[in-house]
Amino acid sequence: MLRPRRLARAFFALVLLSAHASAAPAKKTAPKKELATQIEAILGQPQLARAHWGIAVAEVGSGKIIYSLNQDQLFLPASNAKLFTTAAALAFAGPDYRFRTTVEANGKTDHNDRLDGSLVIVGRGDPNISGRVLPYRLKTERISPPTQVLEEMADQVAHSGLKIVDGDIVGDDTFYSAQRYPEGWARDDLQWIDGAPVSALTFNDNVVFLNIQPGEHAGDKAVALFEPDTHYYELDNRILTTAPGVARKIGVHRDIGSKTVVLWGSLPVGDAGIKEALAIEDPAEFVAQLFRSMLEQRGITITGKTRAQHGEIAQFFDQPASQAPAGIESPSATTLTARLSAEGSLQIPTPGIRAEHFSLPLIEDVRVTNKTSQNLHAELDLRLIGKLAGSGGHFQRHCGEGEVARNESRLP
Repeated sequence: MLRPRRLARAFFALVLLSAHASAAPAKKTAPKKELATQIEAILGQPQLARAHWGIAVAEVGSGKIIYSLNQDQLFLPASNAKLFTTAAALAFAGPDYRFRTTVEANGKTDHNDRLDGSLVIVGRGDPNISGRVLPYRLKTERISPPTQVLEEMADQVAHSGLKIVDGDIVGDDTFYSAQRYPEGWARDDLQWIDGAPVSALTFNDNVVFLNIQPGEHAGDKAVALFEPDTHYYELDNRILTTAPGVARKIGVHRDIGSKTVVLWGSLPVGDAGIKEALAIEDPAEFVAQLFRSMLEQRGITITGKTRAQHGEIAQFFDQPASQAPAGIESPSATTLTARLSAEGSLQIPTPGIRAEHFSLPLIEDVRVTNKTSQNLHAELDLRLIGKLAGSGGHFQRHCGEGEVARNESRLP
């Protein structure tokens, strides 16, 4: 299935042209006329004719504008807002900030290793609980399966000796606001990776990959499988395999709030198939389901339900800006090293914590966010800023008495 791609806004030309100008050999006079000619030649290309451009190029040292186009008109900065968001996150948190995710026992454990209470996996905004390869090297690389971090945490729980959970498995994302979507996101984007919901307990960029392949023979139903394997969504698969040479035509749709994905169309025999990234409706609930399955595979019995725990949206506006936010941990590399045993497994210092994972430094994800224009990661950065500023993990933060600054970032 083909979906229209968004055109990059003209404001991005400012970044490209400024970088080009600063990298060029120094000359005695500003090459204003030559630069204008080069820019006009680029913008004169037929494929750019329908775009509306706003450009400003300034000298790095003096700030003097040496070229401008439509400088008095207003433009939406679009994904260029990520540059400001990530810069603010680095200023508030620092490049070495690490996100912490824990599995916590909400109750007492008896001598039979039975927990009388729930087991809670608590997210604190880590954007890379996934198979993503870091450090980022010019292109996105993923290692399969994407569940490796969760598997490692499930191993820690099993190694702690826990045998029975006489309670629920809970995905807790109360560290940030329960508002999943910022203002301005288009409704028809929300089923795709560009509009994946924001959650403090994020997994795999909050998407599942749907692989669709033709059947062996014409008339067979196409094969559709999720990665990772999950029953979180129900598939209504109406795609038929057609004879070789027939054009591929695939449709995928999920209503917001629904857990049914409808597939329709046709795939010819021998076609390479397609892979779509579908947004997860409730990431905290999804993680809880995955984690429960992993625990059961390790011989741990769970008697309760699987559920998500979200914060109340209003509570994030009630916290005074001067109040120090609770739950912020960002241990130094020295501290982390000290907590590693000779075997390399993380030693858990708190009895109630059964597993723990720390992300790589924030700067590694800033590269991912800006190089791939990753919407979800930028929104998580914005909530981190709000949390560190003491006004809760919301995409809005208090700027003065009663005044709230709106998040102006938009999808690209």
